[in-house]
Amino acid sequence: YTYIVNKTDGQREMVEYEMLDNSVLYVKIVSFRGNAVEFFKKALDFGVVNGYSSLIVDVRDNLGGELDTFAQIADMLLPKGEIFYAKMRSGEKTNVKTSDEKCINVPVCVLVNASSASASEAFAGAMRDVGNAKIVGVKTYGKGVMQSTFTLSNGGAFKLTVGKYYLPSGECIH
Repeated sequence: YTYIVNKTDGQREMVEYEMLDNSVLYVKIVSFRGNAVEFFKKALDFGVVNGYSSLIVDVRDNLGGELDTFAQIADMLLPKGEIFYAKMRSGEKTNVKTSDEKCINVPVCVLVNASSASASEAFAGAMRDVGNAKIVGVKTYGKGVMQSTFTLSNGGAFKLTVGKYYLPSGECIH
């Protein structure tokens, strides 16, 4: 593939994209961090300028990243509504992510594999539940827990699972 990316600033692009045959915009999200939101927007703009009629979003081998980054990217694609949330051990709903009315209106396919984890699973699930996207691939990693790290007096630490992540359908990612 020949990806359209900017290599001038020395920062690795978290999103790579190109136009395939039949006006299909292919977008690879390497990770939901860094410049992912900026370059995903550039990818969509590139698609509009070149008349894309469908979208493939590849999150294979994407180990996740920041939930706010995932939510900002999903918001560009999905209609108004809840796209993700966490539920604490107490049952309290928290970290609710939503989308506004602005969305795309083309068929979407999301590519996943066994190394698609965390935010990439949330993205694929939200796209399926709210955006009617088709998911293609194998079972994903299954990391859907919220953890808090506690430092010990001896310099060690432990992580405690304090909540789980959920898709709009109510399905737990874990």
